[in-house]
Amino acid sequence: MRRFRGWMFGALALLAGAACGDGTAPLDGSVDAPPTLVPDDVETVAPETVRAGQELSISCLLVDPSGETFTPPATLEPSLRFVPEASVERNEDGEWIATQVGVVEVSCVFPSLRLSDETPARIDVTPGEPARVVTSLDLDSIEAGGTVRTTCDVYDAYGNRVEDASPTVRAEPAEDGNSFEDSLGSFTKAGFFDVYCELPGAESTPAELEVRPSIPASLVISRVPDQPIYAIGQVIEIARVVADRYGNPIPDAVVPVTSDPAGQRLGDGRFRYLEDGRYELTATVSGPTADGVPLSASTVVIVDGNGPAIQCDDPLDGAILDRAPGGTITFRGSVDDLSGVSSVTVNGTAVAVDAGGAFTHDLTTHYGINFVDLTATDGTGREASRTCAFLVADVWGPDDATLSDTLSLRLRQPAFDDGARGGDLNSLGDILHTVLNSSGLRDTLHTELRDNNPLKPSSCDQSVLGVCVLRSEVIYQNSELRGPNTTSLDLVDGGLRADVRLENVRIRIRVRGHVSGIPYDTEGWVTFSHLGVRAIFDVGISGGRPQITVRPGSVSTDVGSIDTSFSGLDGGIVNIVVDLFQGTVRNLISGLVRDWVTDNFNSILDGLVGGLDVSSLGTRFDVPRLDSDETIPLTFGLGFSTLNATSSRALFGIGTRFFAPAAHARPTLGAPVRRGARLLDVGGSGSTAVAVHEAILNQALHALWRGGFFDANLDTDTLGGDGLPAGVSAELSTGLPPVAVITDEDRVEMSLGAMVMRLDYPELFAEPINLTLGVRASLSARLSGGDTLIFEGFRIEELYFSTDLASLDMSTRDTIEGFLTRLLERIIRPALMDALPALPIPTFEIPPSLGTYGLPVGDELGVVSPALAFEAPHFVLRGEFAVR
Repeated sequence: MRRFRGWMFGALALLAGAACGDGTAPLDGSVDAPPTLVPDDVETVAPETVRAGQELSISCLLVDPSGETFTPPATLEPSLRFVPEASVERNEDGEWIATQVGVVEVSCVFPSLRLSDETPARIDVTPGEPARVVTSLDLDSIEAGGTVRTTCDVYDAYGNRVEDASPTVRAEPAEDGNSFEDSLGSFTKAGFFDVYCELPGAESTPAELEVRPSIPASLVISRVPDQPIYAIGQVIEIARVVADRYGNPIPDAVVPVTSDPAGQRLGDGRFRYLEDGRYELTATVSGPTADGVPLSASTVVIVDGNGPAIQCDDPLDGAILDRAPGGTITFRGSVDDLSGVSSVTVNGTAVAVDAGGAFTHDLTTHYGINFVDLTATDGTGREASRTCAFLVADVWGPDDATLSDTLSLRLRQPAFDDGARGGDLNSLGDILHTVLNSSGLRDTLHTELRDNNPLKPSSCDQSVLGVCVLRSEVIYQNSELRGPNTTSLDLVDGGLRADVRLENVRIRIRVRGHVSGIPYDTEGWVTFSHLGVRAIFDVGISGGRPQITVRPGSVSTDVGSIDTSFSGLDGGIVNIVVDLFQGTVRNLISGLVRDWVTDNFNSILDGLVGGLDVSSLGTRFDVPRLDSDETIPLTFGLGFSTLNATSSRALFGIGTRFFAPAAHARPTLGAPVRRGARLLDVGGSGSTAVAVHEAILNQALHALWRGGFFDANLDTDTLGGDGLPAGVSAELSTGLPPVAVITDEDRVEMSLGAMVMRLDYPELFAEPINLTLGVRASLSARLSGGDTLIFEGFRIEELYFSTDLASLDMSTRDTIEGFLTRLLERIIRPALMDALPALPIPTFEIPPSLGTYGLPVGDELGVVSPALAFEAPHFVLRGEFAVR
């Protein structure tokens, strides 16, 4: 085409004009020699509407004295003047893009000709794709049970407000009882929350909300230590927990305690008694309460100085020690008997007793519940025993906080893309392939090209002696993506690389104008052999959830050869079309495809990965109590800890938390956790692996303990009557939270300590007796139904118990041990089964936005056909990736 354009300039010569002045923007910084034909005006042709971030397809035409427009020669480069100047900028490819919403005027300027367009083209710039969402709240602090209104301001990458976006709203951490209906949030769980307005593919800036507990609605109290009988002078503390109607603790509630009869008060809620007797202690909440109902709770303390009393003084029975396991502590105890003490043993080792009845013994601690077995013999040969227990750990999972990295999900390359297409969805690449081959890309391309009409404005392409002999105009009409369209998704360090290739992209155009005064008007196809886009998406955690974003500078395009097919056209006109599609239109189409791929793939991947959840457990489940038809509401929440990718795998680290309303006020630091790395990068075969740290089991067990699951009244009906005499019952309270350990023997051990039992066994005892109890038991586990653990093979590993009786004969002791074994299996096996009714398995739910591409909305992608393995301290599931 350029050889024809040269014919226009054969007569006059002009000197080069000055370079562009203020307000002009050279397209490539060069200034060409002016044409020999003297034009007297400039015409600027630009699209009427573009989105912010879209490349500006602008044509600069020269106008001769007769009013004829013609394309300037390639050697003559125009500049562009934009008003306002701040409304545009150049992208990485050096192309001008619109950045500011509103009307921008653009004028073509030919400095060397001293000509500019005095009637600029006007472009209406609309917002680009959402890139940032800012959240604001009408209140920053509310009371539990209240509501807050959320405002979501959406902006594109250039700070323009996007009005037609529809973000969703969520709060982090997610809690059962906190919910949003459109923009109105209702909160019943107290704490500090980050509220996020979210759109897939957009960065979210949260607003912080404080939810305060409501006024007191419940009160529970506990004795510390919790014993059936107390010694004279022993210090007894009444622990108190006040909560609002939603179960939120109110730590600053004022709850005085009174004693009847009076005892020695040693501070807030602490007493001791110097005489035998029965003392009732009552705690009462001061100040306003829910519905004006008085809140009080009472407990009875029995003080008895008779018989050889054995005390665990430090640590107390039921103490929780925040210290590293494996160290040595000095255990301190005491005995009191008027007839004198002849001997005392601690865990079978004889110890010296001073004149006041005190003794010490060094103990090496271990993680979990430590048992201390004490015996004392008085001067008459009468023996007494006592079992005490204390818990040792230095890592804790509080009920009100997320414990990081307790759950891990490892995805290998086949989970992202195994390269196979067709059949069921079994990779994220399958989803992208489905989207790429839907009508979405073609519809976007069609709309954008149509809005850029004419692709080439009507102008003179050749003139002879000032007479136009060739004029053309190119108008877009239709497009076809004939395919095959292919995509691949590959792991790279730090993210995912998407490669997209569109084959046989056909653009139908209309070309019209005249040749030497003879009009022509025809249609034909321009075919790109292929269009390719490559982009890398970074993965990480942002705003409390996984996020995927386009890596800056990673996007590249590749355009294949171009072929034309027109009937009745050849020579110069075909050259014009080819030249146009090799330049301006080529850039326009590749830019549209590039933007569509990056915007949509980013949004789809971010929506899928950001929607990672654990639906196998839900947010709440009800656990049946041991002794009634009532249930304990157990809520489950999660928070994302880490996400990193290498060329071989992506590893998600997920934190968990469990909560149940408090049924007692025993002090606790939270669920005990073994020290060491919790996140497991699972090895082995299979595209998908899930690792469940034993801490999750302990979190659930701790919540059940707080909810009173291990405090029960069990009888022959609830224990299963077969083999038990009539009238047998056990009233049980458990002072320490249970501790579960996954062992190297592919078993789960569970320890219970500081248990106090009132046992009624008419066949053995005329009156009920009191026992102190501690146990370490184990069970094997197998997988059922893909996500349910079945615990079986119950086995007692260690059993400690003592009674308030002076001695037990061997037959009686054997009978009690048999009963306790049965009782403990009835407690421990359901506790493990019900604490985790299903293993928490992360899944990716296909969001509603992908329904337009024919994808199965609501289906979940995750591990299928898993096999269970024990890799202490983890349960590990290995399987393949597919729709579950």
